[in-house]
Amino acid sequence: MKLLMPTVTDFISRQTPKEIISPASDKEKAAIEILMGINKITECLDQIYFSIEMLSGFRKKKNSKMNRHDYIVFMIEYFYLRITSIFDRSLRFSNLVFDIGLPERECRESTIIKNSKIKGTKVEESLKKLNKFTLNFKQIRNQVAHSDAFEDQELYPIRDYYYLIEDDNPGSLNNYKHIFKTRTDRYVHDKKNELTESAEQISDLIHDFFDSIVPYVETRINGK
Repeated sequence: MKLLMPTVTDFISRQTPKEIISPASDKEKAAIEILMGINKITECLDQIYFSIEMLSGFRKKKNSKMNRHDYIVFMIEYFYLRITSIFDRSLRFSNLVFDIGLPERECRESTIIKNSKIKGTKVEESLKKLNKFTLNFKQIRNQVAHSDAFEDQELYPIRDYYYLIEDDNPGSLNNYKHIFKTRTDRYVHDKKNELTESAEQISDLIHDFFDSIVPYVETRINGK
């Protein structure tokens, strides 16, 4: 960020509202694109932590069909979608920094990590570690992305209870409200701890990735 901001700030300072926009130089265009690429990765990382934080934030809204079980599943699914997409964003960012020139849809492990511009660098090593880690979540991510909901046997009793309690005549089920609330609270607590551990691991991997790619960002900007 510190490397890019002077160039981007200088470009912004030349712009005059309501007048002709000053065109960006090649260096400024590269700096802006790289800055946006960094933002896409850090934004994704933030969303991973947001999904964990919000897992315990359910509030029942009037006329809403979403119950607490639905909400928990929604936030967990969002976590898995984000934690896997961060690798794809890192591939696209590497494509930009190394000026490989591939369309975003073609930025894959085989086309980026094995590219001659990256092969043998610390960036290759950091991307491989990131890929290996995110593979642990790909099966769940694919399950969620292809129309099957996230499933966990521990959630089954909670799911059944929250669906049944919304019936017009829940009857004696109301007597178990406290029990299932406690059980749900415990599930959310344990799940947040589990997901936080994964979030911290991928955060460290992204930090290492950024460290490895900094020299190449400088080369891309300054042409050294």
